[in-house]
Amino acid sequence: MKEEIVQMDESPQAVTGLGLMAVMQQAENLQAQGQLREAIDLYALWLKDSKESTRYVVYFNMASLLQSMGDMVGAELAYQSAIDLNPSFGQAYINLGLLYERQGLKQKALLQWNSFASQRFLFA
Repeated sequence: MKEEIVQMDESPQAVTGLGLMAVMQQAENLQAQGQLREAIDLYALWLKDSKESTRYVVYFNMASLLQSMGDMVGAELAYQSAIDLNPSFGQAYINLGLLYERQGLKQKALLQWNSFASQRFLFA
């Protein structure tokens, strides 16, 4: 089934009715046009009502966009949301640690990476 690309001025129900791949494609299209804020807004709107188990992926993508726009607080919260929804999603731990490292918070970065590394050994 092919999912429609939704315009940002359409209803929230139209956006939340999209599946993960469709919302990611729409966000990528917006990014390609240099509309990063609109891509973030699309992700936020989708997350508002979505119940999909893959929400952590959208939080991760949104965090990357927020970080690229210089919103470190928003990026940190979004990475943490991705981790909260899927504690085994390693890339979110890594990127959150990198965010801390870039802010000069080396100890916090090491703790973040260690948290993920320790978890990997516990469940191996």
